[in-house]
Amino acid sequence: MLLSLIVTTTMSVPTHRGLCSIAVSLLVSACSPLFAVEQPALASLTESLRRLEDVEIQGTTRRHSSSPLMSDPFLESNRYLLRRSGEQAFLSAVEEFGRAELSMKFQQDLLLKNGELVYIQKDLDSELDPVVDDEFAVTIQGERLSGPEQRADFRKMMAGLNEHAILFGLIDNEPLASYVASPAEVQTKNEGSLIRIDAKSRFGSLQAWLDPAYGHLPRRLKLTKEGADLSRDRRIDAIHMNGGKIWPAGGVRRMEYSADKIVLDRSDGVPYIKQITLVSKVHSAAGPVVTTKTDATVTEIAFDPELPDEAFQTEIEIPEGFDVTVEGAMHLPYVWNGTWAVPTVEYVPNPGLFARVSPGWRRFLLAANLVLFAGLIGFLVFRKWRAAAGS
Repeated sequence: MLLSLIVTTTMSVPTHRGLCSIAVSLLVSACSPLFAVEQPALASLTESLRRLEDVEIQGTTRRHSSSPLMSDPFLESNRYLLRRSGEQAFLSAVEEFGRAELSMKFQQDLLLKNGELVYIQKDLDSELDPVVDDEFAVTIQGERLSGPEQRADFRKMMAGLNEHAILFGLIDNEPLASYVASPAEVQTKNEGSLIRIDAKSRFGSLQAWLDPAYGHLPRRLKLTKEGADLSRDRRIDAIHMNGGKIWPAGGVRRMEYSADKIVLDRSDGVPYIKQITLVSKVHSAAGPVVTTKTDATVTEIAFDPELPDEAFQTEIEIPEGFDVTVEGAMHLPYVWNGTWAVPTVEYVPNPGLFARVSPGWRRFLLAANLVLFAGLIGFLVFRKWRAAAGS
């Protein structure tokens, strides 16, 4: 009622309009701190994060996972190169992972354009050089090939990176901007030189301490997901883990992500997150907690780069004519034409079980069929011999 009275007075008494307008502003700010702080801060944060949609980034990550079920920690050490221009992107990763008794190294390139995503994987030796005479693994996803659910976008491209994707501004496969875009609830207040926001959205509850001097990017953050909050398009309380050497079997009770010391920097005057250590904890309904610590560092970054078409091509040497597996439609015959996966025919009906597979599997199936055929011939000859002997 007091607010309404002051507004009415401001409109009806012109001689005191300036004084009353100040009173209204002060009262609104006191009643709702979002009016004075939230909109500019969130707009600035969103703009800073939007710049990651046209960028070239090089960086490194190191991920350490542990749980009560593991005798040795699981380590991953990766190097990345990302070139992105809207919904067209190229990601190259050199990955090393494993435990003390097992270590694997490979290069994986991902190409995204026109709603199609191509995965290309090549094993590497101990010196991180391509393994000689090793077969490639090439897979493609796309709506045109196998339905709308297979349409690829940047989120799908990043899905396999897990916590490593924090290098490119994603947590739990969602861009940071998603957690503050149209939130159901937001509270904001000043804490020293930083602005603290508490945002509740369908993706969880986010606390972040924003630095106005660096485009309102976060210096610290904490994200909690539970109940109906979404993780990769699934409710937390609907996630069920099969169990294994790392994950306990059963449901998930809560997921937590936190980063206490985020290093910010500028490139040509544009602020960005240079270093971040992200700690994630998955609390299972059964009790055990899986903890993952990921250190990510941007070594080079360029915003709005001029990227020619050649910048969105893999450097893995794939022979022209190499067979490509189409995820969700393995019967479709696709081959590599030197720069992209292309169909060899316009349409092939789905044969069901007898789907098109990689060259290695084709050789295996051919050999198996030959063995079965030889066995069948032998069986028929044996039956004929027994019949002749009996007569």
